[in-house]
Amino acid sequence: MKKGKIGETYCVGGMTDDISNLEVVKKICRILKKQPKDWIEFVKDRPGHDRRYTVNWQKIKRELGWRPKYGFDVWLKKTIDWYVQNKNWWQPIKSGKFKKYYQKQYSKR
Repeated sequence: MKKGKIGETYCVGGMTDDISNLEVVKKICRILKKQPKDWIEFVKDRPGHDRRYTVNWQKIKRELGWRPKYGFDVWLKKTIDWYVQNKNWWQPIKSGKFKKYYQKQYSKR
């Protein structure tokens, strides 16, 4: 933040290697010790479906010397570990309980 130029935009990305969405899912399966063939379900693509997500952070690297501290695999594992340890955060969302809250808060009166 101290080195950036006022008015400039810098994309901050975490990918050091370009990988597909499918490879990300396979990495998740490996971390969770699940067999991909048992956990991956292929569905028909919707129009405009993204096959991968990536940002080009070469500008921030070139101009400010910034790069991710750790590679994608390290942070993917840390993220999965957080979700495993914080089920109380996501289980109500998955169960559908949040729908009642949103209906109450945002329904037309």
